[in-house]
Amino acid sequence: MNKKTLIIFLVLLLILIIVLLVYFFIFRPSLQKNNEEMTDKGILEKEGYSIKLPEGWQEVESVFGASATIVNAKEEIIEPNAQKINFRSYYSVINDNLAENSPEDYFKKITESLKQSFPDINIIKEEDKAAFGNKIHFIETEIRQQDIDFSVLLAVITKDKNVWTISFNTLKSNWEKYKELFYQIAGDFKIKTI
Repeated sequence: MNKKTLIIFLVLLLILIIVLLVYFFIFRPSLQKNNEEMTDKGILEKEGYSIKLPEGWQEVESVFGASATIVNAKEEIIEPNAQKINFRSYYSVINDNLAENSPEDYFKKITESLKQSFPDINIIKEEDKAAFGNKIHFIETEIRQQDIDFSVLLAVITKDKNVWTISFNTLKSNWEKYKELFYQIAGDFKIKTI
């Protein structure tokens, strides 16, 4: 390799290094910032619906047929029994079909199923509200499992023959802290039209 070729090669190598440094230290952080801004909007877009995603909450892998599960990842739990099972407040969205049921029959079946699954369940109240053109049936409950007292809010939304159930779960001791947020998330739930 002659001297001129070596100089050209080193200049090209230097330019490549500068381009990589500029990309990793200037452009890449701005791309991450744009992604964070999209998340900061606080909306989780899913097939068929969108739901609020509060700051500090994040989607995790769903189980039991849920289409989304959102957990308060930053929550600090002080109750020892809840710490043992690594519990964090969360909510899940499940989609179902009314089939031949009326919405009222469907709500009744949910209540009966809860009583069968949790004989000691305490149903605090049931009420209907309207938001964004959706009729929402709320069921507030208290359940004790594994020596832990939980508060659970079910928000059941029907549209045509589709049913969307949002299950909000927290410790009973945190219910007042999250109650307003849970009702707000349910009220802002948007079903996408196809």
